[in-house]
Amino acid sequence: MADMGNSGARIGIKVVLFCILVIEVGSTFQLQNVKMSTAKEWSEKISMKLNTSSMGESMGFSNFIEVQYNKAESYITFEKNNGVELVKEMATQLEKMLGKKMAALKDLVNAAEIAVRDHKWREDMRIGDVQYWDAKNHSQLNDILSYNERFLQSINESVSTVHIPVEIYNGNIDILNGLKWSNDLDQAFLKNYENDPDILWQYFGVQTGFMRTFPGSKWTIKHNDVDLFDVRRRPWYTQGSSSPKDMLILIDTSGSVHGQALSLIKVAVKSILDTLGENDFVNIANFSKSVTFVSCFETFVQANHRNKKILKEGVDNLQAKDMANYESALTFAFDEFDKFDNSSDSGAKCNRMIMLLTDGGTDDAEKVFNERNFKRPDEDQVRVFTYAVGQTANPNRGIRWMACANRGKFSEIPAMGAIRARVQGYVDVIARPVVLSNRHDMKWNSVYRDGLVQIFLSISNHIKMVPY
Repeated sequence: MADMGNSGARIGIKVVLFCILVIEVGSTFQLQNVKMSTAKEWSEKISMKLNTSSMGESMGFSNFIEVQYNKAESYITFEKNNGVELVKEMATQLEKMLGKKMAALKDLVNAAEIAVRDHKWREDMRIGDVQYWDAKNHSQLNDILSYNERFLQSINESVSTVHIPVEIYNGNIDILNGLKWSNDLDQAFLKNYENDPDILWQYFGVQTGFMRTFPGSKWTIKHNDVDLFDVRRRPWYTQGSSSPKDMLILIDTSGSVHGQALSLIKVAVKSILDTLGENDFVNIANFSKSVTFVSCFETFVQANHRNKKILKEGVDNLQAKDMANYESALTFAFDEFDKFDNSSDSGAKCNRMIMLLTDGGTDDAEKVFNERNFKRPDEDQVRVFTYAVGQTANPNRGIRWMACANRGKFSEIPAMGAIRARVQGYVDVIARPVVLSNRHDMKWNSVYRDGLVQIFLSISNHIKMVPY
């Protein structure tokens, strides 16, 4: 509920993501690295269960099916289908359906770029200057929502509702200006909703953290849990906000990193992992006087749910000891990138980055960068992002230089409440080339489970925000 004042020439490029949640499907699961012998064993157990089930009783399930088939022949005509023609027909129908979703997304992107172009930035905007529907304010929404069979819950088919993460102040000047200009998107949302009955939820997420959902609905939390939702952590946002990346996270576990600092680092690393999607590859190593991987993974692995869970468990077991050696840690990192490039056709092969988390330090490891990074072609250079973690008097000149000299960003994380916002900052840096390219590459994301409904397939795109 706020607008913003005009501050003259405020210029900035931010990444904003759209997502139309397109298809709701049945529950699904994924099998990885299953041996053939294991699959055969599962098959035999299922066969045994079916043959002894009550469905077939004494005759067994396979015999039961055969008997029913023979009975059906007397009143059902069976015809042979042309498999190739069936596949072609299915492909044509699928192309039409997906094409409609892409056209709808393109319309949303155009509407957003026009809205932000025409917006007049206001520095004097205050809460109450912008009207919007707060998804978490249920009393505000009770009178405007009604039950809808298409969504199996109460919605409003004319307006969107807004979710703002708990750690973000809703009176922040960036939030208020964003809410102001994005109000114009409701008309584009409604047009898509009326033109395509297959479209379900339409989401609009911004790097500043707020999210619009159309049609409007209440935001609910199960079992009265704390609302930790952040749109910038959703699969469609993380995969659509930047190009794929190969990331090595280096954790300083020297003796000076103990107590609260180490606890903050562990949470920060997990938060970094949450920004990665299945198009990304990652590994984590900790260092003091030596460098070791935190888990059983000895190379980069796909940043899927299973692998990230294993990495997080490894991070939980870290302990602080000995002295930090930045040069050996960074040499290790560049060695791992080289080995991965030379030994595998997998990987993102796009953005390469080192994330260094420490309590500060004066060693800038310039010799390592001169030998291992600066001589690489621009497109092959590794970005370095550094984080000074904890309320400490340790100097950070060295790690600040590392980030600046290697096309990255330096951030400070003094307390738990700053983690998600500071960690998210690296996305802005690696997203700039995508936005500046003026390309609008649509990305179909993997099927995943979400909170509003159950299983989704989504498509996302970014917009370029021109000067206000």
